[in-house]
Amino acid sequence: MASRDLQGPIFTRTVILLLQYDRSGAMGLIVNRPTEIALSDAIPGIEGEGAADHHLYFGGPVSMETVLFITRNGDPQPSGGMVLEELQVSGDLSSLQARLAGPADPAGLKVFAGYSGWAPGQLEAEIRRGGWHLVPARAEQVLQADGEALWRQLAPPPTPLKAGPTDKHEGSEFPAARLARASTTDHVLPHPSL
Repeated sequence: MASRDLQGPIFTRTVILLLQYDRSGAMGLIVNRPTEIALSDAIPGIEGEGAADHHLYFGGPVSMETVLFITRNGDPQPSGGMVLEELQVSGDLSSLQARLAGPADPAGLKVFAGYSGWAPGQLEAEIRRGGWHLVPARAEQVLQADGEALWRQLAPPPTPLKAGPTDKHEGSEFPAARLARASTTDHVLPHPSL
């Protein structure tokens, strides 16, 4: 998941499910970036009562023409695989069409345009710089509809700022502490009665 410090139009406040991580790099889907686009409007030939009820998610900036979907349980998906114990991922559009032809189950399906990808070593470097936090994935979180709530739920609390005098170095204390100390010791004028 993106740290509080990771800024930019694509990955700010994102939660990414890693699908692949090996020597060739990493690949994942942003699971908390829904769009307003209905599947029936986004994917030619996709029909059924569920196609208008489901909306497309932005999976990432790589290969935006690629459609992947995550589904809970059900029959094994062709050209796909298990992601978590309860979740499968696939890019087979005939399987997606069959899923959408049945009763709508918005809580058990997310469909993505594009994915997020990293070259070898790139993700590790971004983690070392503090751009990402690693958190265990759970099916109910991956399928959660409220993306902003998911990020807030998983985000570690902000690190509090430390202010006040320190004993380490003269120059490292908070400026107000130096000012207060200086005003009581450095510039003491003799009392007129002395």
